[in-house]
Amino acid sequence: MNPYLVEQAIDKKQAILKKVRALHEVNPMLGHRGVRLGITFPEIYIMQIRALAEATVECIKEGVDAHPEIMVPQVCTSAELRFVKSYVDQIIAEVETRSGIKVELKFGTMIEVVRACVRADSLAKEVEFFSFGTNDLTQATFSFSREDAENKFLPAYNQKGILLTIRSRCWTRRVSAR
Repeated sequence: MNPYLVEQAIDKKQAILKKVRALHEVNPMLGHRGVRLGITFPEIYIMQIRALAEATVECIKEGVDAHPEIMVPQVCTSAELRFVKSYVDQIIAEVETRSGIKVELKFGTMIEVVRACVRADSLAKEVEFFSFGTNDLTQATFSFSREDAENKFLPAYNQKGILLTIRSRCWTRRVSAR
């Protein structure tokens, strides 16, 4: 066994473990994930965007009618979207130049942060579509997970009309605001 290769493998393993420990979080649902991870570690998004663009080119070459979409998760601000869109524009241009093939894709975001709901008008200016992440929105808005609530207290809430009352009040306010 080559001692140099063993030493290299050990060094690589230690570097990986150091990164894993550095990324550990107490509450990953609210932490370093989604767009935040893509902005602080741009190589992740750059790799994914490039892979999508190159796969799209290969599909087009093979006659496959490809319609790729990029949906940025956990967005809170339009600045985050502009930041990621700059990666997309740059990489798509590089892939198109190298391949000679036009890559068209839709750029959107997953609305799964309460602030994104409140700021949807400004986010809409940066994207072509929204998708709604109901699990995260439910947890953030009501402070319960759907999975746990469905079998524990939601049946009682539904029976007593509590959530229906919340929905009715929201609807009443929306109508009266017009």
